[in-house]
Amino acid sequence: MRFADPELLVLLALLPLFVWLLRRDGRRHPASLRLPSLAALPAAARGGGRSWRMRTLPWLPALRLAAAALIIVALARPQTADAEASTPAEGIDIVLAIDTSLSMVQESIGDERRIEAARRVARDFIDRRGDDRVGLLVFESRTLVLSPPTLDLDAIDRLVADTMRTGLLPGGTAVGLALAKSVDLLRESAAPSRIVVLLTDGEDNVRTVRPVDAAGIAEALGVRVYTIAIADPGAYQGVGGEHARRLKAAGTGG
Repeated sequence: MRFADPELLVLLALLPLFVWLLRRDGRRHPASLRLPSLAALPAAARGGGRSWRMRTLPWLPALRLAAAALIIVALARPQTADAEASTPAEGIDIVLAIDTSLSMVQESIGDERRIEAARRVARDFIDRRGDDRVGLLVFESRTLVLSPPTLDLDAIDRLVADTMRTGLLPGGTAVGLALAKSVDLLRESAAPSRIVVLLTDGEDNVRTVRPVDAAGIAEALGVRVYTIAIADPGAYQGVGGEHARRLKAAGTGG
């Protein structure tokens, strides 16, 4: 326990003086009862019984002292510190960039469409984040930011489950543009680590921003990039193709 105004507790040292003053006042002015005769006293006072006021009278000095002490403590404003409270660890700022181009619906991995595989992987990834902030964007030939990095992971999960779908943007696969936009979302982040996770099934086919140029921007800003290929193993290079090799060459950790 701590006090907001601990200096007021010094007043507790004055309580003995308060007690001494009460006793001195009692000796100077002893209680007296002026009555013409005992007949004016109630029968209970003459007998063995006493009223509750009479019984509590000896305790009045102690009660006054306790009340004064409580008032002083209250004025000092006691505050309880939560023993379990702790400053949350600084987490990572992450942007999930997910390909929602038409091929993500047309192609499949086994019995699962690629868009569903991407959704499953993304939701599992979000579920494993602790104090990390996660943002979300989808891309085809353009990008659409669904959320900047946030600690509201439930909201991000709902966006992945309910909003992430094909047809939101013109067709195409702008991997470089998606990476550049993801890095831009992390530009002002003060997190100790910043990461882009790129989920796609295809090569970059929109030359707005070259993947290697976007990777260079990420490297310059200290943003690490990880790529996840949503494709049948060995059947489609996707992210394992040329632009992924360029990302690795740029030193982004993809």
